[in-house]
Amino acid sequence: ERDEEIDLEDIPQGAAREYKMMAGLKPSLFTTEVSKHATLGLNAYAQASSPIRRYLDLINQRQILAVLRGKKPPYTVEDLQRIILYTEPLLSQALNASRQSKRFWLLEYLRRRKKSGNDLIEGVVLRNDLRWPLVQLDEVFLKTPVRIETSKVKVGDKIKLKLLSVEPRNDYLKVTTCVKI
Repeated sequence: ERDEEIDLEDIPQGAAREYKMMAGLKPSLFTTEVSKHATLGLNAYAQASSPIRRYLDLINQRQILAVLRGKKPPYTVEDLQRIILYTEPLLSQALNASRQSKRFWLLEYLRRRKKSGNDLIEGVVLRNDLRWPLVQLDEVFLKTPVRIETSKVKVGDKIKLKLLSVEPRNDYLKVTTCVKI
């Protein structure tokens, strides 16, 4: 059964169900307008504690504190729009660098593991509506396509994989299936 046809309730508890739930979430965005937080079900929401977005969070906190103290907010809508316009690309770059660094070191761990002779790892099928199923490696939570016929696995299946090639500097990981668990 293809991924887009599967109801959430039909996916076993675990990584595959969590992936399906997260896939429908919208990314956060910065705005000067009051807006709903769809995931939390709130009519208004202010992000003020994210470590990766610390600068914007501090500005948000200053705005909130001023209003709570009955004072005029220190930044105008135009100020906020300028700040957002300036910081969003930088935040995106920082987040991307953080993701790349994390992925590099997870691949390096897998490379060393394979080199030591421990080349088997378990994974969970997250999607099977692509050319090759998307599998999350249990131990390191890396997602990778696996060359296996999509008709042979379904979302939520656990499979044992063999690490064939791991090249962290080239962001390359190749695995093959051993058996369905």
